[in-house]
Amino acid sequence: MNFVIEVDERGRITIPKRVRNSLRIGRKVRMRVEGDRIIIEPIEDPLDELSDLVKGSKLSSNRAEEIGRVASGQLLEEARR
Repeated sequence: MNFVIEVDERGRITIPKRVRNSLRIGRKVRMRVEGDRIIIEPIEDPLDELSDLVKGSKLSSNRAEEIGRVASGQLLEEARR
């Protein structure tokens, strides 16, 4: 697949939905520069997995939001270490 993608005034690009779906790209990707190329790779985000679990459960929306906040806080703590 080849795409021509515009870069907006803030330097952002949008990965086409078809590509995001086929590569299972969630909320985060890994980007690196190799020579004159930008490499973008999908990475697994634990929040996406948690979100999928919560969507399929019978939790109240308040409880689901609370679980999401706790999980986000723990991920931030781990990232700071």
